[in-house]
Amino acid sequence: MLHRGQSRERQSPCRPLSTSWQDLTAGYSPVINFSRFLILMLVLTLPCCSSPESEPLTFHYQLPATPVTLDPAKSGDGYSNGIIDRLFDGLMRLDRENNLPVRELADSYTVSDDGLVYEFRVNSEARFHNGRRVLASDFKYSWERLLDPEIRSPQAWLFELLRGVDDYRTRKANSVVGIEAEDPDLLRVHLREPFEPFLFHLARPAASAVPWEDIERLGESFGRRPVGSGPYRFVSWQENERVELAAFDDHPLHQPQVGRLIYEIESDGVEALRRYEAGELDLLSQLPAGRLRLFQQGHSADLRIFPGMNWFGFCFRCDQPPFDDPRVRRAFALAVNRDVLVGQLGDLQYTAAVGFLPQSIPGHDPATLIRGYDPDEAARLLAEAGYPNRRGFPALIYMRPIGEIEDLVEKFLMAAFPPLGVPMEPDKMPFDSLVKLRQEKRAPFFSRGWSGEYPHPESFLRPLFHSRGSDNDTGYQNTEVDHLLDAARTEPDANKRRALYRNAEKLIIADAPCVVLYHRTAAILLRPRWRNIPVGYLRAYLEIERAELAEER
Repeated sequence: MLHRGQSRERQSPCRPLSTSWQDLTAGYSPVINFSRFLILMLVLTLPCCSSPESEPLTFHYQLPATPVTLDPAKSGDGYSNGIIDRLFDGLMRLDRENNLPVRELADSYTVSDDGLVYEFRVNSEARFHNGRRVLASDFKYSWERLLDPEIRSPQAWLFELLRGVDDYRTRKANSVVGIEAEDPDLLRVHLREPFEPFLFHLARPAASAVPWEDIERLGESFGRRPVGSGPYRFVSWQENERVELAAFDDHPLHQPQVGRLIYEIESDGVEALRRYEAGELDLLSQLPAGRLRLFQQGHSADLRIFPGMNWFGFCFRCDQPPFDDPRVRRAFALAVNRDVLVGQLGDLQYTAAVGFLPQSIPGHDPATLIRGYDPDEAARLLAEAGYPNRRGFPALIYMRPIGEIEDLVEKFLMAAFPPLGVPMEPDKMPFDSLVKLRQEKRAPFFSRGWSGEYPHPESFLRPLFHSRGSDNDTGYQNTEVDHLLDAARTEPDANKRRALYRNAEKLIIADAPCVVLYHRTAAILLRPRWRNIPVGYLRAYLEIERAELAEER
């Protein structure tokens, strides 16, 4: 961790002219003086020389898609959250190397013996980018804003277990009684029930502090012109091109060597690789499909591989025909041969999924949960649902984001579904446009991926599949699944808790609101000139503020 010290920029050798005009012209005749006057005026109008050493150190980061918003309360996608994580600070952060929550703006914290009360001391030197000190009351304001029904935050589920949340959300109370900011430094939080991963929730970008005055000043524009307290401050956002941040010099914990952080939006994997090899990018965050073996040979010094915590597949609106019939959804699940798809994507980086929980998550069941490829059974289910002899199924529009991997998955699905009598057409669109359609319930059949932001089944199952889940964009409801997820989040015994999550996952797979296809190993290219960057399971969350230039040899 870098601490505050001297400025990272060296002083330019240029100095302003201190010699007076009289000194320069003394002792010369008027004619000579006039000639020298013209020369002097030319010199004075030239820009001062600049030293390359005075330029801030810059890191160019490939972002495969345009972020949706930079407002912590309104973001639900990893591309946005990766930038938000640099702009904003919470009480806790997730250590990217061991995947555990550690203190950020919390100088200290305590937990009561019964697990119901948490007390945090807020760092007294923390400042927002507007210059104001970060107070305990700012966290109360930020979390209540997250829970406000009018905000419709996809991250509201993080604080559902706080005491008084239901009264606040139904307008029976003006504030959440379970959040107390008694003085500028002390924040006390009361839970209704003990909840083991609560500190993980506080490490999420959505739990960061936001300045109320800038929220009120900017309104809806806050997501495009954010003001946080993180190690970087917002500079600019050029739509579909780049987002630029600059180091925040008054951060109490970090003074980054990297003075400028530029997220270059580039969805074309081949073009991104060209830019990386041309020296235009410092980090390639998404490798072109099927090329991991080549990178192991040609970019071995640059390549970083680490377990992914994700799943990718497709989902349905379960409350809209024809997908309101679970037999139809199950038929689609049985029509895909995951092993074939993984072979097309590149089996070194992609693995066929057996469930929503990847192997690195407690509760992952090594026994096959998903029924295998069975097109005959798929056709039988469709006939039972009213589409006999592979006829009569309405034409489908498959909504998917732009990208090379998505092109390959689309090609695979286009070969899998028409033999069942399911005509399908793709609809490519920018990632943020697809997110908006999902949120507005206007995407009946769509590509879906999910990255759990901490290593716990709660992060993979509840947001998507609980009937009140904040990211439940399928309209899926199952009271037994709700019961199991509610019981699991407060079960103190680890073995019983894993069993509850496992049973919930089995029910979800049987209902098939989403069909999970594969998990992806996280692989990036990072220039060897950089060192000390913690590389965790979410490449979008690389902590650039900790990056240092490797010493040249």
